[in-house]
Amino acid sequence: MSPFLLSQILIGFAFVSDLASFQFKDRKVTLSLFAISATLISAHFFLLGATTAGFVVAVSATRFVVSIFYTKPWMKYFFLVLIFGLGVWTYDGYVDVFAIGAVLITTIAAFSVNEKRLRQFMAVGTSLIIIHNIIIFTPLGIALETFFLGSNLLSYWRFYLRKQK
Repeated sequence: MSPFLLSQILIGFAFVSDLASFQFKDRKVTLSLFAISATLISAHFFLLGATTAGFVVAVSATRFVVSIFYTKPWMKYFFLVLIFGLGVWTYDGYVDVFAIGAVLITTIAAFSVNEKRLRQFMAVGTSLIIIHNIIIFTPLGIALETFFLGSNLLSYWRFYLRKQK
């Protein structure tokens, strides 16, 4: 089995976790599903040779687990510095800027105690990773993140915008 095919299979499993994640209003459940998905996505990026994305997404998997229990500002800054440092250390070209930016923004989201703000930041971060995935060409990665963004926007509408009408 080629690394590309294996990467697409892993992203398929991450797809299921991501689709489910925003359909729960419980922040801990959402973050747990993000951690599972991020672990699979990280392995997917390593298989595709996207080293920077692999490293920063691996850190984000750990970050999601930690942010379930701790939302202290210093933890957020610790992960922001770690992700930025790993991104700079492994930087290999302009495409890495999208992955680093996405993971930095989703780090801010993960430590947000406000579930509504978490969804807003995740939408921005997801948009950046979609651009990254288009550039490195990972078809299921593009699909996963597009559906993830759609799931986030649908649940945002269900939980916040629909109530306003």
